[in-house]
Amino acid sequence: MPGLAAPVEVRIDRWGVPHLYASSRRDLFLAQGFNAARDRLFQIDLWRRRGLGLLSEVFGERYLEHDRAARLFLYGGAMEEEWRSYGPDVEPAARAFTAGVNAFVELCGRRRQLLPAEFGLLGYEPAFWEPSDVAASAATDSTTTWARRSRGR
Repeated sequence: MPGLAAPVEVRIDRWGVPHLYASSRRDLFLAQGFNAARDRLFQIDLWRRRGLGLLSEVFGERYLEHDRAARLFLYGGAMEEEWRSYGPDVEPAARAFTAGVNAFVELCGRRRQLLPAEFGLLGYEPAFWEPSDVAASAATDSTTTWARRSRGR
């Protein structure tokens, strides 16, 4: 995989759970992003679109209301301040993770057989990620969980 400073070992246990071993945090998160995209590209693309309010781009206008609501929760300030609020290790981890996701998305562009079938069925391509997309996706998950709990679900 491009970008690794040293080899990364991925072991899949008997339950199908990947275990990643790397000599640096950057390589670990880069491999984690690649592996997550390899295993669940369609799912994480949906999470990203949900978090950024972009579902209607691929699923039509019936998702406009959801997209509007999701965009209300998006952080509108400077990402430098947002990254600082998470702690010093989060931004580099998010950058490496998204580089790994993007490496797999690019590989799918060259080797179409790797692209999950859902993209072909729905007629769209997976998006490349920005590090801030990780924060947006996590924020949406948090607000969704909070909203469900506040309604007693």
